[in-house]
Amino acid sequence: HLLLSDQEDLAERRQRVSNRLAKAMEDVLGKDWVDSWHVGVPNAHTSTHQTHHTGIVWAYNLIQAWGMLDFAKDRYGPMENHLKKWSVDKTKAENIKAMGPGFGWMP
Repeated sequence: HLLLSDQEDLAERRQRVSNRLAKAMEDVLGKDWVDSWHVGVPNAHTSTHQTHHTGIVWAYNLIQAWGMLDFAKDRYGPMENHLKKWSVDKTKAENIKAMGPGFGWMP
């Protein structure tokens, strides 16, 4: 019984935090943007150079809404490093294979 009430309390607190974060994002970026920013943004798998466009816009959203600059930099760094190693002379599959198992990793 005690465990169940603790779980319910935790779920309620988690929901309140989630609601506050969502509201803060909407207050800064606007509801239309929050609901549709991803529409039309190319997926990394369809990008010639595996560019994670959605990750870049997502990081922008985090910086604008919640001030998470350092967090966003930590996610952008690996993308930037992969681009430095990308060869236009190789196919997408060859590039990914040449980069090894760490390709696509983000902290």
